[in-house]
Amino acid sequence: MVLSNKEKKYIILAEDDEDDRSFFKEAFSELKLAYDLRVAEDGFELMNFLEKPAIQLPQLILLDLNMPLINGFECMELIKKNERLKNIPVIIYSTSANLAEIEKSYSLGAHFYLHKPSNFPRLKEDIKKVLITDWEKEPIPKNKN
Repeated sequence: MVLSNKEKKYIILAEDDEDDRSFFKEAFSELKLAYDLRVAEDGFELMNFLEKPAIQLPQLILLDLNMPLINGFECMELIKKNERLKNIPVIIYSTSANLAEIEKSYSLGAHFYLHKPSNFPRLKEDIKKVLITDWEKEPIPKNKN
């Protein structure tokens, strides 16, 4: 069965750093997964897109914490308060290893906290792990990184 563009599964990455977006896009492309990748350059762009009533919702949101305009924590709060968006699994994707930020991410409803890896093979491995997990059936896990 071939899905139309409207029905194609996709994930969305909200990331303000151009180099990190490029790194992620390249890793995602090399994995040749059955998902499309869409990118928002900041939290404002992400929320503006997600709040459009006519869009098909993503299967997963990868969310950087440190972004201008609307940061990752603020996005999490907006997503989890919105009836239409609240069940979309959210994976925090951040350079921060601060325990308080990790705990806050989980308390706001993040399904997983992924520390941005420093090398390309690890990034590909992490993306694959995140995408093969059925987040709708998994309880919110504890971070194992």
